[in-house]
Amino acid sequence: MEIPVIAEVRGVAAAAGCQLVATCDVVVASDTSKFVVPGQKVGLFCSTPGIPLARAVPHKIALDMLLTGEPIDAQTALRCGLVSRIVPEKDVKFEALKVAEQIGQHSRAVTALGKKFFYSQTELGINDAYRSVVGLFPEASRRKTVFSLIF
Repeated sequence: MEIPVIAEVRGVAAAAGCQLVATCDVVVASDTSKFVVPGQKVGLFCSTPGIPLARAVPHKIALDMLLTGEPIDAQTALRCGLVSRIVPEKDVKFEALKVAEQIGQHSRAVTALGKKFFYSQTELGINDAYRSVVGLFPEASRRKTVFSLIF
């Protein structure tokens, strides 16, 4: 998706809800929110939610959540990168709209390109990631300038 996806979380994001949170670009959660993939507790491994979860948080955190079925609180979710911001529950919608407005002040084309670039380079080695920046600029003179700044 070209445009950034912003999640608002109040309460518990469980299983597929936690999966959705892990796939969003920016996540605003209430200070009382919890995040859980509880399949283990009913004899099912939450394999589908585990896919984006493993890409959103460190593997040790993801496996702890998946293997124990125990929830993590909002502060833990923030520390491990599952959420972007924590606010009091009454302010979640306001904060999410504020983020959307901040993003919306910028060029949609640049935002879309930036988001695409961000996700495409995360699986690359650092040198290849820097080289991929050069491909963002179609004009040879701009590519040369960017290349000279990076290398």
